[in-house]
Amino acid sequence: ALNQENAAKAKLIEGIVKLVDTFAIFEFDRDHYEFFNFDHNKNYESSGKYSDFMVKISDTYKAVADVESMKHYILPENIRKKIKTENDIYQFEYCNLDESVYKTASFIPLEWDGNVLTKVLAISQNITEAKTLEKDSRRALKEAYESANRANEAKTEFLTNMSHDIRTPMNAIVGFTSLAIKRIDDKEQVLDYLNKIAQSSEHLRSLINDILDMSRIESGKIQLNEQEENIKSIIYNNIDIF
Repeated sequence: ALNQENAAKAKLIEGIVKLVDTFAIFEFDRDHYEFFNFDHNKNYESSGKYSDFMVKISDTYKAVADVESMKHYILPENIRKKIKTENDIYQFEYCNLDESVYKTASFIPLEWDGNVLTKVLAISQNITEAKTLEKDSRRALKEAYESANRANEAKTEFLTNMSHDIRTPMNAIVGFTSLAIKRIDDKEQVLDYLNKIAQSSEHLRSLINDILDMSRIESGKIQLNEQEENIKSIIYNNIDIF
């Protein structure tokens, strides 16, 4: 039975250690602290003056919010402002100076002298792993946001250029059609216009296929078809269109 009780106590202590790295009792009126350490940190004496403790903490850590100095967060006056009743808990996050270790501090009231808080229980919990995951998530979200913005900008630029490019063959088709109607009796000239309309139509179809390819690229279904082309013919067709 004794072994079972000891095992239960050991398990309880192990659970507390996982939740809490250190805890301390601060007595403001006596300028005194008692420090209890679970993570084997030897930076602090087990007891001493609270004013000395504040200086050492301020030299080692900084508040994550970085609005005030670390010393301000743990000043008795500030803690008293944050804790007005027995049910209040004062919490904030802090880290070491190179931001490699993150912790959260919680202050719980223990004793009062009338309405004045005189003693608190301070609990420190290491949250480095959770903070690292949070940072990684923020970084991933930022990268995803920037990637989406780049994609939207690329789409906008693509559509702007494409709408401009589409007008070129469209103008050729409309223009040569109008000319062909005016010179309907000139068979040779009309035939030349129809050839240019055919060229412009082919160019327009190619542009529309490019737009369709854009959606295929996004869905991962794009297929590249290599084929031989007559560069001289391509150049003369473009000259005719313009």
